[in-house]
Amino acid sequence: MGALVERHRGLWAFYVQDELLTPIGMADSALLLQELPRGAEVAVGHHPRGGEYQPVDQHDIIELASGNLYASAPDIAEFMKFVFRDGEVEGGRILEADTMWSMYDVAWERPRDPRPMGLGWFVSHARLPEPMVHHTGTIQGTESMLALLPGSRIGVFVVANGSGFADLYGELVVEALELLLETTTGDKPVELVEEPKTPVDAEVLDRYQGTWVCGDEVVEVFRRGGKLRVQYGGVSLRLVPTAEARFRVEHWLADPGHLVVEFFVDDPEAEDLMVVHIEELEHTICPRYPEVDHIPPLWEDITGHYRVVPRVESEWFDGDHLGDLDAVIDGGVLRLGGLVVWPESERELRVVGGQWDGETVLRDERTGELTFQHEVDVPTDR
Repeated sequence: MGALVERHRGLWAFYVQDELLTPIGMADSALLLQELPRGAEVAVGHHPRGGEYQPVDQHDIIELASGNLYASAPDIAEFMKFVFRDGEVEGGRILEADTMWSMYDVAWERPRDPRPMGLGWFVSHARLPEPMVHHTGTIQGTESMLALLPGSRIGVFVVANGSGFADLYGELVVEALELLLETTTGDKPVELVEEPKTPVDAEVLDRYQGTWVCGDEVVEVFRRGGKLRVQYGGVSLRLVPTAEARFRVEHWLADPGHLVVEFFVDDPEAEDLMVVHIEELEHTICPRYPEVDHIPPLWEDITGHYRVVPRVESEWFDGDHLGDLDAVIDGGVLRLGGLVVWPESERELRVVGGQWDGETVLRDERTGELTFQHEVDVPTDR
């Protein structure tokens, strides 16, 4: 989209500023730091490190069309009102109402990716009586979520200047929308129906056994007798089949809520995945971690203690290092601090699972240093 705009209309950042942000009334917003109003204060993002949150330099990204919007809370409210006016602004209209509503129709979905996509919006019913359109943002230690109910003209925006809150704001947003909806219209949340149990052969269940990476957590799926179980954080949970590859999660003592697990395996053209559905609101895609018969020497060479230093100079950093981390082998899984990694070669470690799934940690074969994004991990035992 950004490339098409620049080819036919001019530079993306300035086109969006002139044709969208300004007419909407987002006077304190811009897609480039230098275009913000003089004196504008930009909240600093933070990453967790060593039990504390450390500030992260804020800078423009090169892929402007994928994000990089600097905006104030009042400006986000102006954007929400623009959406609820179906594309109308003071003195005219930017988009036709039919065009705005067409953006909420599901345009792309597939079973392996449980998040139906409209035009720029994710579409979800969650526990709500009408479709919710939403989008999240994660960049430089900042996380946010904007969620709207276009039919009822209700919206919620949450933002945190620290990473690590992604598991919280989805539930927070839906609870806020439920309260707003019930207060304004009287509509109450939709009760989720429990799927009935169905028998599945043990041979089929065996295909789902193995190690899976969900976020930064490693879970084990195994069969005990004719039943499938998942081991997570020291807790063993039952997987009750409701279809051949779909299971609801149960525990004999605690209620895990409406938690559903779905497997996609044995596709020669795609990696094996376990998808965790949380009340049809949050969906965690968990790739399978490859099995190893023995620990390769390269893994042993990678393990150890590292000092973390910034890759480039930072105005927020005046010490000798950002923190420390350990590379360890745990149950046949190689961990690098909060990352689960799989060495593809002597020089490249692939991140498995989590928001950085598929990205690469570069390893210097001579020094053993590991480089990932804005940090360099320097081994202390070399």
